[in-house]
Amino acid sequence: MRLNKRMLTTLSYDAAAHMAEELPDPSRYVPIAMMGSITINGVTGFIYCIVLLFSLGDLTVLLASPTGFPFIQLFYNVSNSYAAASILTIIVSLIATAANAAGLTSTSRTAWAFARDGAFPFSKFFAHIGHDHQVPVRMCVLLSVLQMLLGLVSKVEGISHI
Repeated sequence: MRLNKRMLTTLSYDAAAHMAEELPDPSRYVPIAMMGSITINGVTGFIYCIVLLFSLGDLTVLLASPTGFPFIQLFYNVSNSYAAASILTIIVSLIATAANAAGLTSTSRTAWAFARDGAFPFSKFFAHIGHDHQVPVRMCVLLSVLQMLLGLVSKVEGISHI
């Protein structure tokens, strides 16, 4: 499978390491992706943290938010606009979705490598690569189901404490 070399910088340093065997010339492009990701995410994260800390306000108000999510209340407090708070929340949701996709990509490749080497339960079944896109589809589906189940456990535990 050939990946676009520029795509690696969007997957984080961890995903670059897990997907190294799928790349042409990994000894050159994996370190570039790792250092680029660390640099970009470090600078961006530091600036975001500084901005959040300066606009935090009263922490008890944020924690008692009627939304149930203090970061949404923070966005509203800073912007005084439901529309702006909604847009900022959508941006955070899109970033979380992209991070989930990167996590699934790297985790499925790692688990697939274990299955390929016979070190995973039902290895022959999960070591299969889809012919259409050259992706370990069965492993992606398994990990997605496991992730949903973990989310369900978290949700059920949150409901039991109410």
